[in-house]
Amino acid sequence: MIAVATADYCTVAVFAVASMVCGLSSLPGLFLGIGMAGVAGVEYYGVRRLREARPGTCRTLGFNQLALAVILCAYALWNLHALASGGAGGAIAKTMVDSGVSADDLRGLTGLAADDVAKAISQILYGGLIVAAILAQGGLALYYFLREQYVRNYLKDTPAWVREMQRIMGH
Repeated sequence: MIAVATADYCTVAVFAVASMVCGLSSLPGLFLGIGMAGVAGVEYYGVRRLREARPGTCRTLGFNQLALAVILCAYALWNLHALASGGAGGAIAKTMVDSGVSADDLRGLTGLAADDVAKAISQILYGGLIVAAILAQGGLALYYFLREQYVRNYLKDTPAWVREMQRIMGH
């Protein structure tokens, strides 16, 4: 459980930093990074509390994962809204054309204009982010919620002197 939480806070922290750096040109990206940094901070705090076998920690970590799912879904929905209102598709299409893909090549391959191809790709990516957030963070939240009983059993069944020895030894 501690290893899972440690890997999660490290991963979320790395993506938070990347989102904030990329978010310097995009307000939603900056907010995404800030939200993810908050989630990583709670996860880090949770790891410390798990090492101490504190009751309620798994529940906190579970709700933290649900918060991350909400943050990711909100970011994806915001971008899907921007695409629907015509804001982002043109910039994506321009990037595709600037990278060497001609509008005529895109139309020949797909039968669609560059804007339409860019919107379709973005819709698939942001839709995939929503599905991935629900499955991954929802699954991890369920994992934590189901582990709360293990912490309680450990506290109930393990003598205090053993827990103190483990704490001293750093386990």
